[in-house]
Amino acid sequence: MDARENARILLERSGSQKGDPCPLGTDIFAVLRHVAAGDFSSACGLLLATNPLPAVTGRLCPEVFVETQVFNRKSECVSWRAIERFIGDHARAPRAPAVRQRQKVAVIGSGPAGLTAAFYLRRQGFRVTVFEASHVPGGSLGYAYAPFRLPAQVLNRIFLFLKDEGIDLQCNVLFGRGLLADELWDKGYAALLLACGAGFSVPFFAQGADAAGIIPVEEFLRFRHWMKAGDERYRTPLAVGGSVVLAGQGEKMFDAARILVRLGRSVTVLINGSETHAGVDAATLREASEEGIKIQTFVRPVSAVKDHAGCIRFLECERMDYKIDPQGRLNMVAAAGDARFSLELDTFITCFGGNPDTMFLRDIPGLEMDIEGVLRLRPGSLCETAVNGIFACGHLLAPAADIATVINSARNASAEIGKFLEV
Repeated sequence: MDARENARILLERSGSQKGDPCPLGTDIFAVLRHVAAGDFSSACGLLLATNPLPAVTGRLCPEVFVETQVFNRKSECVSWRAIERFIGDHARAPRAPAVRQRQKVAVIGSGPAGLTAAFYLRRQGFRVTVFEASHVPGGSLGYAYAPFRLPAQVLNRIFLFLKDEGIDLQCNVLFGRGLLADELWDKGYAALLLACGAGFSVPFFAQGADAAGIIPVEEFLRFRHWMKAGDERYRTPLAVGGSVVLAGQGEKMFDAARILVRLGRSVTVLINGSETHAGVDAATLREASEEGIKIQTFVRPVSAVKDHAGCIRFLECERMDYKIDPQGRLNMVAAAGDARFSLELDTFITCFGGNPDTMFLRDIPGLEMDIEGVLRLRPGSLCETAVNGIFACGHLLAPAADIATVINSARNASAEIGKFLEV
């Protein structure tokens, strides 16, 4: 990709570009001007001011100028996301000026929220340690996305960059069990940020849900990642049959489906509504279909039928349709006629969303959360919990947040911690 040429094309058409602005607040056209001039280092520095993970967002965030397509001389669609990805992969910003060593801050979780907060806290001069429960850093970045969307080598470069910034990454540390908040205070940490939002899946609440062979998509992706990890101790096998059905929505569902079809499985995806309810863009749907994934719309799973061994054998489904109620509202209802049918399968992967896993936080005195596990904050604060010195960000505050919202939340948390420690 000739990033300079593509940047110039976007700049020439800046007045006609349509679409939502960057949710991270990045001055896209200022970055493009640096790229067009061949000053990739300055472009990277400008990106890092609002987004410490351009190599990630350049792969996972939606295109900004989605409403207006511009093509270069090779008839290729010019993409801001591709330029951002190029900068994240190949450019290096000038090293930030040295800041005096200040108080120590602990960050729990090394996913996108934890890495973002750690970066901006370090840039403020704090001594930052990131504690990760898994044996590898990255949190959900390491397992929740297919390797063809977010390759492992991209994450490894990010970890090296953060370590070079002076951030300490420690794995195999389970906060709330192997490491307690009181121990961190005793070790001289002045603030604690909870950035461990990746949680557990919403289960399949239906008859037969206890059948073997029903797997949450997060569990499938996590075990698939661990099976490919370097340490033999964590290579836990996960058996998946030849015929797989996935139901729900979101990028994780289609990532899992595309991994499975590449492993030679017969894959069907069920969407409770039209393709617009799939939770992904049109390109993802097209690519999934081109790879041989069967997509059935207006279908929802109703129950699971087990065989004599207790394994799932059939998935009872119901065809759906829209109906306008007396108040004029559009509701999803069972289709008229014989709407029930069965799918024979070996494995059923559920993709119904997730809730934050906060069980290990319940023992912290004074920490408050609602019935769904979302942490409560002090009035007027964006991230400080009811416990003095403990902050939170990311999915612990908004379980359904996308990656851009998570990065924003972590950036706000780092700023608020900075103000807290200046007092």
